[in-house]
Amino acid sequence: MPRFIEQALKNDPVTIYGTGKQTRCFIHVKDVVKALVKLIHEPRAVGQVFNIGSQAEISIEELAKQIIKLTKSSSKIKYIPYEKAYEEGFEDMQRRIPDTTKINKLIGFKPTYSLSEIVKDIVNYIK
Repeated sequence: MPRFIEQALKNDPVTIYGTGKQTRCFIHVKDVVKALVKLIHEPRAVGQVFNIGSQAEISIEELAKQIIKLTKSSSKIKYIPYEKAYEEGFEDMQRRIPDTTKINKLIGFKPTYSLSEIVKDIVNYIK
């Protein structure tokens, strides 16, 4: 996401590796820190493994479009095939979405920041 934002702020092409149809979920670092602090203070969390993440799934292509819109950029999207971006044999997961059921049940964790808020905070940090 920071690379997309930097490119959009410079009005450079926003480069997507692959088709952009692959999906991901993004979470604000502030939400991650809140979850970790709650877990540190929860005795039942000791020795356990948790996924900390968001269920808000978005394609990389849609993410690039939203970043261009939110930054009011004139950037265009440029697609780079995997074979030009990575070494031979690279395989990308087409869908990544964490199962946050366990952390939600234990400490009631749910992300509070939206994707647009995450983007705005990264924009402000980069500027």
